[in-house]
Order: sequence, then C-alpha cells, then structure tokens
Amino acid sequence: MIKDTFLQDLPEDPELGFIALANNLDQWLEKVSSGERDVARKMYGEALHAFIAERKLDAELPRRQDYGSVHNWWDDFVLDVANFKAKCIFRQNSGEIPLPNPDLPGEIKGDYQEARSIVSRSPRGSAALLRLAIQKLCKELGEPGKNINEDIASLVRKGLPTRVQQALDIVRVIGNEAVHPGQIEVSDNPAIAASLFRLVNIIAEHMISEPKAIAELYRSLPPDKLKGIEDRDR
Repeated sequence: MIKDTFLQDLPEDPELGFIALANNLDQWLEKVSSGERDVARKMYGEALHAFIAERKLDAELPRRQDYGSVHNWWDDFVLDVANFKAKCIFRQNSGEIPLPNPDLPGEIKGDYQEARSIVSRSPRGSAALLRLAIQKLCKELGEPGKNINEDIASLVRKGLPTRVQQALDIVRVIGNEAVHPGQIEVSDNPAIAASLFRLVNIIAEHMISEPKAIAELYRSLPPDKLKGIEDRDR
C-alpha cells in the first residue's frame, strides 16, 4: 500500500517531508501502466492527504470531489501540488534572503527586516513593506516622499542611472500590485517577492553606500591636495 511504502522514512520537517513524498509519488506514478493510472492517481491523492493530516501541515490541497469536474480533476490537482511544493521550497530557502544594507537608515532597515521576517508566510505583505521602504528612501534623498512615482521621476531628472531607476520601479510596481489587485500575483510566485530584497540593497548600494565611501576617501586626502582641487575647479 502507498501509505505503508511512502509515508515512512520521510524528513521530520513537514514541508520537507511533503516535497519528498510528492517526488516519490511522481516517480512511482511514472511506472504505473496506463490501465491502472486512474486508480493510481486516486491513491496518490489519498497518500498526500494522509500525510497532510498526519503532520498537521497547513496545505490548501482540495480533494478529488472538490474540483469542478471530477473527470478532469487530475490536471488541477497536479497544478495545486506543484504550487504548494514551490511554496514549501521557497520557505525552506527563505533564510538565504540577504540582510539589509548596513547603510540603510534605521527606520528603513526596520521595514526591510520586517519584510524579511514575513516573506515566507506573506509574500504580498513583504512586497508591500519593501515598496514602503523605497518610498522612505526617496524622502531621505530629498524628495517629498508623498508620491513615489513622482519622486523617482525627479531623481531621474537629477541624473539617476537607468539601472537604479529600473530597480526602483520594479519594487514600486510589484509593491503596488501586492496591495491592489493587478496582473502580478505575488502570492502565487513568492520568488518575485524574494527578488525585491536584492533590488533594495542594490538601490541602497548606489544611492547611499557608494557616495558615502567616496566622500570618506575624498575627505582623507591631504588638505593641500583638497585645496588644489578646489582651486582647479573654481
């Protein structure tokens, strides 16, 4: 029986166990003859639901009779299993999300850390927080901070490089879509939310860290050299 064969020797972590079980069942199903496929698919579903119940896993995985058309339930079921596996894999890897750039101001760093702490549970909430973080960052850079789109446009007029503008707009647009219904479903693709953290750090690196490092090195030049430069540029 599937229960006896596949529900043993799985990882203790419920999500890792679900991933392993689904992979094992996929391999088993490939070897089943076409004449036994319908029965095997039913057993496949029963095994996953047994595991979910046993491990008390928070998985929204409908049963066969819950699908609109029982005859076509398998395609929808496979898609639901794949989506949940992807979310499990993402949550297991969420610890790889980078720490905030140390040069980010304290309040913005706090928003980043809060977004980082919830990204595995709420990708939408995480994306919305990162959008708020870059809105605050624009204000730190001298913009009004009331309309993030206008703030980015102003920074572009002041010479903001295209790659940084694009990074800002990616975080802005995806953050907006997370709050308001749109074309980008962040919850269905949590990797989108994860990518925003790297973009926020790229933005901070260009707009805060690089100018800070250059200014510190420039001030370390000998006074007579600094005066010579000022005289040259006057």
